[in-house]
Amino acid sequence: MLGVLVGTVIYVIGSHSTAVYRNKMIWRNSLAGVEFGIGTLFYIFSVKQNGVTNAFIYSQLCSVISTFGDIWFLHEEKSKRQMTYIIIGLIFIVGAVF
Repeated sequence: MLGVLVGTVIYVIGSHSTAVYRNKMIWRNSLAGVEFGIGTLFYIFSVKQNGVTNAFIYSQLCSVISTFGDIWFLHEEKSKRQMTYIIIGLIFIVGAVF
């Protein structure tokens, strides 16, 4: 992930399009990426403590929390049909744990 960050910064500076860094949505999406990185770091710690199987199960359950959290945090507009599909998909994820 660090390579993606460095490559993007080099591209933006090289193309002289630094207005990208003043876009509010870029920073919001970047924050979601940082949250993902933190979650991945804790997943690695969880593997050491709980084993691969349990750590994977916990990470899948965290996707339920992050899905609703990101819809709320990023103020995404979802239609009733989209929310129905999202909830059904998340029920499948939770159901697969048991």
